[in-house]
Amino acid sequence: MDLIERDEVILIKGNHEDLLEAMIDTWDEMSYLEKENISNGTAETVLRLTLSTLSDLLTDPKAILKKFLETPAMKVILPSMKDYHETEHYIFTHGWIPARQYFTEQGEEIYLMDPDWRDAGKEDWMMARWTNGMLAHHSGVWESGKTIFCGHWHTSFAHSRYEGKGPEFGPGEDFSPYITEGITALDACTAHTGKVNVVIAEEE
Repeated sequence: MDLIERDEVILIKGNHEDLLEAMIDTWDEMSYLEKENISNGTAETVLRLTLSTLSDLLTDPKAILKKFLETPAMKVILPSMKDYHETEHYIFTHGWIPARQYFTEQGEEIYLMDPDWRDAGKEDWMMARWTNGMLAHHSGVWESGKTIFCGHWHTSFAHSRYEGKGPEFGPGEDFSPYITEGITALDACTAHTGKVNVVIAEEE
């Protein structure tokens, strides 16, 4: 909150923010009890940020929602998030920039560049936040002369598939940043590794 007030942080919206908003939008349909919202931690987020218990939620869900909507997370942090941030040399996003997804007859997932991705609508950005950026990058979706920073998908995917460095999961797995021309992928699969990758990008 201090960094936001001093205009010293840029927050990029991710797929879990979309999940949170979807749960809030369907709250009256008891979305907070849906299996997906429990397993992925979305409902737990509401409980933690309101200092509430599951019993509180079940007893008076409308009161918990009202309390949650008044938290800094909902009043300040979420509204400040951007789909992407672009500088002279870098693009920062969550999954990847919006692209056209296709599947070959063999079932291979590929992406095609959308030159107008900056003007993409809400639904396109929501889909982009679920994209495996490393896969999209190797399909040819990236901006020449720039590096796209992304997260969302564990970096061991690219280390294994494109560099032959061990399996995605298991002995020899590599969750270090995946860096090559046009991409810096950061997701360390923190829930699995307990680590967070940090890369410093500098511009003159």
